[in-house]
Amino acid sequence: MRILIDRALFAAKSEIEALALVDLLTTVARDTHSLHSVITDPPYMQGEDNGPIDAWLNYRDPIEARAFRSLLANGLLVNAGRSVGVGVSDSLKPRRWHLEGWLSVRVERREASDWRSRSLTIGDAVDLLREPIHLVLENERTELAFVGLLAAPTDAKTLRELVEGPGKTKVHSGGGGEAKKWIEALIDGPPTAAVWRKLLRAWVLFDKDAGNADACHLSKSASDLVDLCEKVVEIYGNGLSWICLLRRELESYVPDTGLAAEALKGQQDFVGHVASWRKDPEREHWAWSLDLKKGLRGDLHVDVSDAVRTLLKDSRNKHPLEAHMLKLPFAGISSPAELSALKYGLGDRLGEALRATPPRQWAADLSTEYDRGPHDQVPRLAFVQSFLDRM
Repeated sequence: MRILIDRALFAAKSEIEALALVDLLTTVARDTHSLHSVITDPPYMQGEDNGPIDAWLNYRDPIEARAFRSLLANGLLVNAGRSVGVGVSDSLKPRRWHLEGWLSVRVERREASDWRSRSLTIGDAVDLLREPIHLVLENERTELAFVGLLAAPTDAKTLRELVEGPGKTKVHSGGGGEAKKWIEALIDGPPTAAVWRKLLRAWVLFDKDAGNADACHLSKSASDLVDLCEKVVEIYGNGLSWICLLRRELESYVPDTGLAAEALKGQQDFVGHVASWRKDPEREHWAWSLDLKKGLRGDLHVDVSDAVRTLLKDSRNKHPLEAHMLKLPFAGISSPAELSALKYGLGDRLGEALRATPPRQWAADLSTEYDRGPHDQVPRLAFVQSFLDRM
């Protein structure tokens, strides 16, 4: 978070204001994983005349003053390589991803905070810094493991320590329905300071899943979450950080090496077809939308009877899977051999492998596989950085 402090606050008007400023700077300085930059307006320039800031620092305990002076001197340096982002999304409707860049708040002497413009009192700024990050997820274990595998080793270590640190995170998981309830709560009542803090410290992640008629489309649940997140942005302005992954699910990003390594005997034909689709520009989106857990049985058309569904569910049953039973785009498969090879998926092993400790050897290939596409998904580094920015 970028914290811009009005220099006038260093000439405190009251003891309460003076103590609040110490509280603010101490909150940042004592956080060993702090990703915040503190900048004064005008900027603090070490070795130059900084007016009330120098007087304020000279009055402090030497150890405390040294820590604060370092914090202020490093603010411009830390901030130099970071842009203050705005809402970003693709041009399609509904918009499919959105993330806010580095949060920026201005701290100044005022009667009450103007949260929409991010102009805060010292007290509200301190409370915002102490607000835990709210991770709104569908599957806590798998999604946090996935982000860690995509991150560079240093960032992955930081993420682990931040997530495991006491009081730093609150995880809200339990599927798309629970995520929807949490986001709805942001707009169900008045925009209080408590709601603003939650909103500005929230990171929402969900899968595209599959549409009822076409597996390449967003599911109704994902589309509802996109609409709801957009509604929050409409009401509050840019601030909520949310991402809809554009492959079907996290397991869809497991690289070819991982698919091959986790497949059981007899499933290599399934893996080979998925890898072949990924290499084909005409069918790569098919591979990204395939249900890797259930195979093509996970995309039966709504008109398929319950009796046929039961027959297809049993791997011992030889009931044939035919293209007309499937939703788009898989209804376009003309080869009985291909239908047979893709009939059954890999079960839950891919999710278990993503969560494995230590990571599987093939995890090193995950970043390359993510970068393969779709082309309009959140860039991998921006995806990981959005998590760090909220921390």
